[in-house]
Amino acid sequence: KFCCSEKDRQERTSHRSDSWLPPADRLDVGDRGPVVLDLEEGQRLNEEGMRLLSRQRFAEAERKFRESIEAAPLIPTAHNNLALAAFVQGRIEEAIAVQEFVLRKIPIENVFGMNNLVQFYLTAGRESEAQAVANDALLLRPRDVSALGKQCEALARFGRHRDILDAVERRLTFHEGNRLELA
Repeated sequence: KFCCSEKDRQERTSHRSDSWLPPADRLDVGDRGPVVLDLEEGQRLNEEGMRLLSRQRFAEAERKFRESIEAAPLIPTAHNNLALAAFVQGRIEEAIAVQEFVLRKIPIENVFGMNNLVQFYLTAGRESEAQAVANDALLLRPRDVSALGKQCEALARFGRHRDILDAVERRLTFHEGNRLELA
C-alpha cells in the first residue's frame, strides 16, 4: 500500500500542469482533416480510469483518461474525469484549465462538465463565476442521471433547493410502482 501511494505521489508531482494538452490539441483540427475516433476504446479506457480513480490510484487514472482522450478526443467524458482527477489531488487551477478548455472546444452540451467547473470555481474562491456557470447549466438538459446528480450537487452548494426540484421534475418521469426514468 505504501509503495503505491508513494509511486502515485511521485508521478503526480513530476507532471507539468499542462501535461493534458497534447491530446486535447487534437480538438483544433484546422486544415488537417477529420479527427478519427475510437469510441469503444475511449469508453473502455475511461471506465478503467474511473475504477482507478475510485481506488485513489490517481496517476494511473490520469494516464487512462489521457489514453481515452487520445482514442476519442471529441467525447467530453474523459476530459471531465481528467479535470476531476486533478481536482481531487489539489491541483485546482489545472482542473479549472482542463474543464474550461473542454467546455470551449467540444461543441456538445456538457452539463456534467459545467457543474464540475462550479465546484472547481467555488474551491478556488471564485463564487461569482461559479454562480454564472450554474445559471448557464440550468438552461441545458442533463443527458443522464450522473449529469443530473452533478447539477443538483452544484445547485445545493448555493442552497438553490427550488432549482434542484425543478431540474429533477423537468428531467425525470415517474411511473407506476415508483419507477423513475429519464424524460
